[in-house]
Amino acid sequence: MSIEKRGNKFRVRLTNKGQQYKGTFTSQLEAEAWLADIKSKIHLGKEITFTEAKAQKDITLKKLFDVTSTNIWDKQKDWANTSLVIGKIIRYFGDDVLAKHISLRHLEDYVAFMYKNGATPATCNRHLAKISKALNYGLQHNYILRVPHIPRQKEEEGEIVWWNKDEENEILDAIDTIDNEPFRKFFEWQIDTGIRPNESRNLHRNLLHYDERNNCWMVQIPKNVAKWGGGRTVHVTERAKSAWDYACKETNREKPFERWTNGANRDVWNMIRKQLNNTDEKFIFYCTRHSCATRLLQGGLDIYRVKDWLGHKNISTTEKYAKLVPTNLVSGLSILAG
Repeated sequence: MSIEKRGNKFRVRLTNKGQQYKGTFTSQLEAEAWLADIKSKIHLGKEITFTEAKAQKDITLKKLFDVTSTNIWDKQKDWANTSLVIGKIIRYFGDDVLAKHISLRHLEDYVAFMYKNGATPATCNRHLAKISKALNYGLQHNYILRVPHIPRQKEEEGEIVWWNKDEENEILDAIDTIDNEPFRKFFEWQIDTGIRPNESRNLHRNLLHYDERNNCWMVQIPKNVAKWGGGRTVHVTERAKSAWDYACKETNREKPFERWTNGANRDVWNMIRKQLNNTDEKFIFYCTRHSCATRLLQGGLDIYRVKDWLGHKNISTTEKYAKLVPTNLVSGLSILAG
């Protein structure tokens, strides 16, 4: 058992019952932590997966994404979106490029390519975040020896777009024109609850219940569905309740809104945009959530209650809406139903 410094790296070797384990790290602290983890696994009789996995294996970027996906991403709720991003990255870099050869210049070229094809700084950062996650996973498990600087893009603080009741009615009229009642119900559910679309898609039909104490319907968003892993309860208007009942009856699925994937949602929304002759890139379905948040605050619901309602991780996110309107304490349910 030893930790040796070689250049600016720290090499660890451990032999147990004829089995040798090796690792290379960028700091002595990381090396000691890895060694302690291996010794603990040996003592407890657990499976050791940190066996020899040197950069000399010449793992491709595609393979590194596969490994990262198996161990991290495919266990997450937004795996479908992650898979689309990974696919675009691999199509650009190719199947055979080695992960250890990815440099800052390659990443800058990729960013330039994305901008040329109309990507926003936020989109670029989402792609770069996936690359960074995979490369850092490779570094931690000794597939590569370094991670290049990730050229994060500066994002302008975007304008919050929300709809008043008249604008909402225009959208509803457009939905009626294309004769898509199921989508109308999903739209009404979203604008009245403010729940993230991905959370709504994963809600089981048994999560809606009547609260005798508050004399209203409520939907429970469990930890395994909520974006940040913190469960919450959201009040449901009569219109949202009607939309939920319609979806339960119309689909007969365990998850009433499961059908509205990003792709299905986008297809219908593009039809609505065309119907309204609206080419504004900020005119997106997610504005249903913005509208709910803004209406709650306009009606005077306390900002901390709005934060809990929307499931924001940080109050700073809620404050972006609060800058638009004054606040005081009133019932959020009556605001949305009024």
